[in-house]
Amino acid sequence: MKKTMRLIGIAAFIAVMVFAFAACPSEPSDKAQTMTFRGSDSGGDYTLVITQDAANRAFIVKANDTYKLTYAGGRTSEGKVTEVSGADTFTLKPNDESKPAITAKVSGTNTLTALTPDEGTVIVWDNGSQTTAPGAAIEPPTTQPSTPSGGAITVTNQQLYEYDWETDEFTASSKTGKAYNEYGFWDEEIGEYIIFDKIEIGTVTNGKISFKLQEAPPVSQLHDLAELWGEFGPNVTQTPNNAKAEFATLVFYDSDDNRHVFGCFSFSSSLDSHILYVDRNANITGVEIIEDEYYYEETWFNMNLKTGWNICYFIQDDDNEEIYKFTTTLPDGAGQLNWGYGVRP
Repeated sequence: MKKTMRLIGIAAFIAVMVFAFAACPSEPSDKAQTMTFRGSDSGGDYTLVITQDAANRAFIVKANDTYKLTYAGGRTSEGKVTEVSGADTFTLKPNDESKPAITAKVSGTNTLTALTPDEGTVIVWDNGSQTTAPGAAIEPPTTQPSTPSGGAITVTNQQLYEYDWETDEFTASSKTGKAYNEYGFWDEEIGEYIIFDKIEIGTVTNGKISFKLQEAPPVSQLHDLAELWGEFGPNVTQTPNNAKAEFATLVFYDSDDNRHVFGCFSFSSSLDSHILYVDRNANITGVEIIEDEYYYEETWFNMNLKTGWNICYFIQDDDNEEIYKFTTTLPDGAGQLNWGYGVRP
């Protein structure tokens, strides 16, 4: 029944703490930034990480940026971006000049859509092994969401699952509707969550969700980063102290105009993900301990946040439910993450 309570917790967490955010163009950083694109074929997952060649500029993929492409089985290819066509096509040249270049196509900030060698039909990896290039037959990644370095968040054609309160089971949804990023607040006087605006971000088609978080929220909706957790104690460090942030509220309204709060979480373990916006690069590290005669709780923070949208993960220790962790590092078990929502009967 833990997964049932966790799903309730997600809804409560969102209803009380979460407002909507979208991405602004990345601000210059004091260190080289990365951008991650992911996809899958029948053999496993691809991850393409591109690192800008110099700090102190807004992140746009350019020639001379470095790349690292990884594939199932620990295969890697590393080198440089030698050509950029528009915003979605990059030529990747391995460090080993004898290996053929690869043309990569992407969509949004985290989806890899095609990989085609400039010569032949195979990708030659750094260890000499070869695999048949997928071309444009790349599907959305099997482990959603990925961890972008700030910016917009794009999700494409992912299955939504609905929780059944009577059977305590998740089943693939077949609903159709529109997805939104919602603005609202908890009104303590009337004990209700008040919605005052919502921005359309995508669609649900026969149970498949596609959306892009992009539009920035009003400045009035920003909070001090620490306020999201009720302030930090002396054992938790936040830098800088003036960072502003907020979580996203993701909802969709089905064809019958029913409202569903959805998120990305594990059905089988205490692993959830949340989408967090920050107005500047920020870090949170340390351990918060709350203890008195009747209560004990530990909350661990290891968060490296980039300007814009970020994926952060929340893990509750399955062996000790008084220990919680917030991190921006993709944790073990992330392959079990699915997009889902729960509906009370």
